Amino acid sequence: LYVASIVHDIRTPLNGITGMLEMLDSLPKTPDEEIYLIVAKNTCKLLLFLSYDITDYSQLEANKFRANFEKLKVRELAGEILQLLSFSFEKKKLGHSLDVSESVPTYLNIDKNRFTQIMLNLLGNALKFTFKGHIRVAIEFDKYNDLLITSVRDTGIGIKLEEQKHLFKLFGKLESSAGTNPLGCGFGLAICKKLAESLGGYIGVSSQIDMGSTFTFAIKGNYSPRNSKSVSKVNSRYPSMQVESNVSSLVHPGDIQEKVQSHNFSFYFPLFSQRDRLLTTKGKEEDDKGEGEKKTPSIEEADAKSLKMKATEKKQTPPIEEDKENSPKLVPDKPRCKCNSLLIVDDNEYNLFVLQNYLKLLGMKADEAQNGKETIDVVLERSTNSCCPGYKLIVMDINMPLMDGIQATKILNKKMNCGEIPHTQIAALSAGQMRKDDENFYFKEVGFSTYVPKPTSKKEFFSLLEQFNIIDQVL
Repeated sequence: LYVASIVHDIRTPLNGITGMLEMLDSLPKTPDEEIYLIVAKNTCKLLLFLSYDITDYSQLEANKFRANFEKLKVRELAGEILQLLSFSFEKKKLGHSLDVSESVPTYLNIDKNRFTQIMLNLLGNALKFTFKGHIRVAIEFDKYNDLLITSVRDTGIGIKLEEQKHLFKLFGKLESSAGTNPLGCGFGLAICKKLAESLGGYIGVSSQIDMGSTFTFAIKGNYSPRNSKSVSKVNSRYPSMQVESNVSSLVHPGDIQEKVQSHNFSFYFPLFSQRDRLLTTKGKEEDDKGEGEKKTPSIEEADAKSLKMKATEKKQTPPIEEDKENSPKLVPDKPRCKCNSLLIVDDNEYNLFVLQNYLKLLGMKADEAQNGKETIDVVLERSTNSCCPGYKLIVMDINMPLMDGIQATKILNKKMNCGEIPHTQIAALSAGQMRKDDENFYFKEVGFSTYVPKPTSKKEFFSLLEQFNIIDQVL
């Protein structure tokens, strides 16, 4: 009851936010404003599903969980989930695909919210730990056991075999990353396991280091024979998805992982950025408008224009000859350095997007990194730059994959003290819940110059830049 009340209090302001975003969606917008709105709506949806996770976990612990089955199109739902994360795929430059077997009925009775929650958690983890390559989703239906089987396969960093058993524990920790990511696996996979099992299914993983991981889950799905028509070759809601399904046999729970890994995923749907689409459309409209306004001059107008140009040419004063010997020689200006003075480190694409757009208001831009290990590589590479060997400021997130911000900062400070890299100020980007004075003291003790709270307002971010003389005072 206590947790339910908290979640209710979270959803109440969310209702106001989402409602106003829907109202803004109906108003005319510039391309940039369209992108800002999409980001705001997507993050609100992700926060809403996080509230579902919290509620479900408390219900499962209290043995009060209730499934909510409804008839829907699985293929369309999966497409909507991937669309929700399209911004993250685009920012990380990762490919993604969806393969829906012909064994999946057009309509199926499943728990929509719980299926979405599991998918978002698995795709979120795949995005977090995949830095190049692609993420693929495969969906099949086992009609003998009434199971909808979904696999999320990535080309990420992989997980050691002996550590895979810790993945589905609440905040379970992996020994190999305990020093660089001490906060552990978090909440997502634990709730995925409980949800899948409560919906009559299961969840599992197969993974290889540096090769990637495949998470497979199954949930109960009921359908009536009259609605068991196979999916069509072209999805009317997502016309860019061309389907050539090549999975004809039904797969049973025992061999799903082997079957998924042998699939030849046969269609992709690259989600072009809304900004590019709007700019293209707008440019075409302006070109069409410009062509419509052009007027072909008459012969009389052309002759009058020609006579006027000739009269002007006669009135022009002849050019003065230049004294090349006595004229001063111009010294070309020294090329201005174009290196960015800031480095922002965060594993969340939305956070990077917000801070970069704050800088855009000042006519600035920052370099980016997505984890502590990448940060060290970027700083070392920058130290070889003869023009600007170092950054003026690094804004460092704390909880990140591969290596967290605290470990990365300790390594960077050690390299600074040894003279291996130039001295750089490092500000912690923290979502902690300590008092400001306590948190500031803690981060300075571990090597940070200062800290900025999350979520970060424009005023707080600009104050940080002023503190380290990155910018002058902003009114």
